[in-house]
Amino acid sequence: MGKRQEATAKACFVVPFFPPDVGGCASRFGDLTRSLNSTIRDINVVTTTVAQSQDRAALEGDGMRVFRGWLPSHVANRSFLSMLLYLALMPFAFAITVLSAARRVRGSDFSLLSIPPLPLVVLLPLLRLIGRCPVILDVRDIWPDALSPTYIDSRGLIFKLMHVVLRWAILSADHITAPTQTLVYRIAGIISNGANQNLPAITLVPNGVDTNEFTPGRVSPEILEQYNVPKDGRLLLYSGAVGRSQDLATITEALHSFLRNRPDVFFIIAGWGDSLEQLRQTISKLRLTNAIILPPVPRGRLLDLIRAASLCIVALHPSQTDALPNKFFEYVACGKPVIVMASEELRKLVEEWRCGIFVQSATEIQDAVATILSDEKAALEMGIRGRQMLQQSMFTRESAANVILQISRHFEQNEHRSAQDRR
Repeated sequence: MGKRQEATAKACFVVPFFPPDVGGCASRFGDLTRSLNSTIRDINVVTTTVAQSQDRAALEGDGMRVFRGWLPSHVANRSFLSMLLYLALMPFAFAITVLSAARRVRGSDFSLLSIPPLPLVVLLPLLRLIGRCPVILDVRDIWPDALSPTYIDSRGLIFKLMHVVLRWAILSADHITAPTQTLVYRIAGIISNGANQNLPAITLVPNGVDTNEFTPGRVSPEILEQYNVPKDGRLLLYSGAVGRSQDLATITEALHSFLRNRPDVFFIIAGWGDSLEQLRQTISKLRLTNAIILPPVPRGRLLDLIRAASLCIVALHPSQTDALPNKFFEYVACGKPVIVMASEELRKLVEEWRCGIFVQSATEIQDAVATILSDEKAALEMGIRGRQMLQQSMFTRESAANVILQISRHFEQNEHRSAQDRR
C-alpha cells in the first residue's frame, strides 16, 4: 500500500446510491469515502433517498455529510415507462439537492460524479460552477452499450444520441476514472475518435473490498436457523442485483436437477432488481424448496451470509464480458471459493490465482458447483488463495482511496503551476 498523502481540505461526491443502500455502487462509494475520510477532512455526498429512514445518518459524522434528495433509490419491479420517468427526473432531483448543499460544496478541492445513470452528466457544469473545482467523472459502465440489445437498439437514434451525450460528458470532465482496464480502453476509444482538443486523463480505480471488515470468521448459527438450514447443510450464495445482466433465472434452471437431488444444499439469493418476479416464477415452476430469495440484507448480515456459505456465485449475463463486480472481492476476502461467469476480467483473476472456477455459461454451472462441494480441502485452498490475491493486489478500498488522492494532488499541482503562470 502506498503511503497516505497529506490532508486535502474538501471534496464532493455525487453518486446514485450510497449506504445504507446495498449494491455495487453503494459499496464502492461507502467504502471509498470512509477510507478517504481520514485524509480529506470535509466530505459531502449527494445521493438519492433511502427507505430505511432510521439509517440515513449511518455514515455521517467526523467530517462527512450526506445530502439525500427526494428521489427514491429503489426502482425494482417498476415498468419500463416508470423507469424512463425515473431517469428523466433524476438529474432534476440531484440538481436541487446539489443547490441545497451549495454552501457545503462550494470551495471543494474536487468533485466526483459517478455514472451511470447517464442523465446525471447534466450536473457536470453545475458542479464546476458551485464547487469552483475540477470534476472527476467516474464511469462505472458505458451507457448506452450496457443497455443494448436488452433495452435499446444499437442501430437506433436514441443509442447514437446517448453516445453523443456520453462523449460530451467525458470531454467536459477534468479527469476520468473507471473500474476495469477494459473500460479504460473503451473510454479512450470513444474520446480519441476525431478529437482535436486536450483529452482528459483516464485512471483505473478498480472495485475492491475493505479487507479489514470482510474477513474469514465464525459461522453464525442464527443464520442457518433463520432459513431452516440444518447444521450440516451447504449454502450456495448470490448477493446483489437481480436484473437482466445477472440472468439468475437461467442459472437457477441450470441448477434445478442438482438442487432437487441435494436437499442438503440451499441456494440463497439476496438482492433486488427488475428480474426478481421472473426469478420467483422460475423457482415456483421448478418447485425448488431449497432455493430461497431474500430481500437486500444489511452489510453486517451479508458478512454473516458469506461466512456461512460453502461457495459463492458471481452471476453475469454472457454479454457482461468486462464486469468486475464488488461481490467477487467480498467473497474472496472472506476466504470463499467462487464460481464466476462470462467476465473475461474475472476469468484472468480466477485462473491466475486458482481461487474458483470460471464457466462460460449457465449450463456449465451445475458441474462446477458439484466439483467444489465434493472436495472440501480443495475448496479451502481456493479460499486461501483468493484472500492472498487481495493482499498482493490493488483490489482494496485503501488502494482506490490512494489513487483518488493522487488525482487530487495532480489537480493541486496544476493549479499551483497555473497560478505561477498568471504572475
